[in-house]
Amino acid sequence: MKQNKRRERSQRSRVGSARPERRPRRAQPEPAPARSADSRPSNPFERGGRVTLYGRKPVLEALQDPSIMPQKLFLAHRAEGSIIREITQLADSVGLPVERMSALELSRISKQGKQDQGVALDVQAPHYQSLNEALELLGDRLKSGAQLRPIFLLDGVQTPANLGMILRSLCAAGVEGVILPRRGCAPLNPLAVKASAGVALKAPVWSCETALEAAEALRALGLPLFGLRGEEARCLYTELTEASGVWVLGNESEGVSAEVSAQVTAWASIPMTGGVESLNAAVAASVVAFELTRRSLLKA
Repeated sequence: MKQNKRRERSQRSRVGSARPERRPRRAQPEPAPARSADSRPSNPFERGGRVTLYGRKPVLEALQDPSIMPQKLFLAHRAEGSIIREITQLADSVGLPVERMSALELSRISKQGKQDQGVALDVQAPHYQSLNEALELLGDRLKSGAQLRPIFLLDGVQTPANLGMILRSLCAAGVEGVILPRRGCAPLNPLAVKASAGVALKAPVWSCETALEAAEALRALGLPLFGLRGEEARCLYTELTEASGVWVLGNESEGVSAEVSAQVTAWASIPMTGGVESLNAAVAASVVAFELTRRSLLKA
């Protein structure tokens, strides 16, 4: 009897200690293919030409402009005042979707909670295109003998506020296009749009990967490149008579990069007095752009 009981206990012990069957491992998903540099969006706020901007005045100007296509309006619950009322009236008049949210939620959309003033707007930038698209059109126009307006190439402009002011001035001067490289330059983000008071959304911005890529492509089309510097350069007002061409705006501190400098065909300087050695990048862009506009008007 005792031996039978021991056998039963031993069998129960073996049964209880039996290991459970292992479940088959789930197949691991294949890693996503790496995205090439060309497939990356030019900046985190631009998605196929759509830009998020913030600030009451930029949003109001965008809604007042029939050439800009608004997508959706975002308002903080506590946003109020005459400009907000005008913004909501314009949004209602075109049937624009409006979403009210907390200031915190809005800051996640604008990325600038201290500066969004309780309002953000998704818009479509109608004149934003790639440099390759612009080059095709430029090539056709050059073959037909058309006269191009000035083109500006940004080479290392890293401050979004400067970018916004540059775009506002160049748009006002009626330039052909502004080339904004993805590498080395500030992105066309809400801060740049706000600094331009919304005009950046109407500016003819051409996107490319690097300034050197753009410089080489434009030279291949036969266009001259002009750079700005203080020494060993020809005076903008008395020695350079061109009213078009490609004008390079360099970094706020370092100027035009060495690789782009190698592509420059002539250097120009803005005469200054009073011991001032240089101008802000946005101011220099304005001086050059409107001088070229003046020349074009005189020729017309």
